[in-house]
Amino acid sequence: MVGQLISAVSLARFTASVANLAARSGRGSRAVAVAGGGTAAASLAASALLSAALTGGRGEQEPSAAALHKWGFIAGGPVHGVGFGVLVGALGLAGLRPGELPRPLALACLASAATGVLSPLSLISKPAMWFIPAGRFSGLLVSGIAGATLGRRTG
Repeated sequence: MVGQLISAVSLARFTASVANLAARSGRGSRAVAVAGGGTAAASLAASALLSAALTGGRGEQEPSAAALHKWGFIAGGPVHGVGFGVLVGALGLAGLRPGELPRPLALACLASAATGVLSPLSLISKPAMWFIPAGRFSGLLVSGIAGATLGRRTG
């Protein structure tokens, strides 16, 4: 729970960086980055708070515990996956347009974004559950590489 809250705050900060990069690349790109990152950070924080609620009295009652667990999963899984996917996609497009990121890395961001955006399929098909970790881990990987690449250029 604490880790999720720290991650949500870090993600909000990362969203601001992607939004600044996106603002240089074209009209509307900044808004897409902010919407995706805002959704990702808010859903991760909501999942953390729902997890915290499980440790209280409501978590001791089976019906409310099941509901808290379900909504915590939805917020931290598929909803977060879509938001994070949109953010990583905005990063890829922003890096691709002005050539700030190497083309293969920008395309990898877009592929990762597609995986994250598909994560709600997990709600209707169990085999689609793999979209959640695949989108999250690939997004973390490509955004970390992109951050290091951009940091070298500005540093």
